[in-house]
Amino acid sequence: MSNTKRIRQITEAIFGREPFVYTVGQTRNLPIKDVVQKRTIFEIIESETCYEIYIGTGETSQHWCDIAKSDRVNVIYFID
Repeated sequence: MSNTKRIRQITEAIFGREPFVYTVGQTRNLPIKDVVQKRTIFEIIESETCYEIYIGTGETSQHWCDIAKSDRVNVIYFID
């Protein structure tokens, strides 16, 4: 069994709103250079202070955003 936990999904609860859900493999419509374009969430990585989300198309990915660690964030891992 591997000691590395791969994150599959994070959910961020927002008071008074529907939660934000980020899932590896999920396609999102994002405004990029004033044009809405489709990007896929490639990977979610846990750092010391946040969860880093990487998006992209094809083989190219880039760091998109960080979700701060807090008690409002629920993490689901891949089961290998």
